[in-house]
Amino acid sequence: MSLSRRNFLIGSGVLGGGLIIGFGLSATPPFPNVLADSFQPNAWLQITEDGRVIFQLHKVEMGQGVMTALPTILGEELDFDPGRMEIQLSGIHPAFMDPVNYNQMTGGSTSVRGSWDSLREAGATARSLLISAAAQRWGSALSFVKPTTG
Repeated sequence: MSLSRRNFLIGSGVLGGGLIIGFGLSATPPFPNVLADSFQPNAWLQITEDGRVIFQLHKVEMGQGVMTALPTILGEELDFDPGRMEIQLSGIHPAFMDPVNYNQMTGGSTSVRGSWDSLREAGATARSLLISAAAQRWGSALSFVKPTTG
């Protein structure tokens, strides 16, 4: 049996895809940079007991303005001023995988486009969880809880 370049590339792709699926099914490690006693509803966000809001920046600043744009996207949904967020560089984690590139890299002008939906969902989910917790603590119906802008 002769191995053509085409068959080699097809076989490599199948094998590589199997390895990616195999690693993708393994247990997900805990989120990076977790502080003790903080609320961390997702990989991007931590809220400490003393009111600090920490954003895990999963991209590198290379002129796109990701240190401003990405916290702003999350902050808009969270209803929190992104200028008051602490920004930390994140570690590597599957939750930070870019749906455009299918990896955790910065390049190709995809940082905002690739992170938009994930960060909006992360901010909105965290806000919903915080509002629900406040309503439960205050013994109030959700419709009466109106958060103030952070």
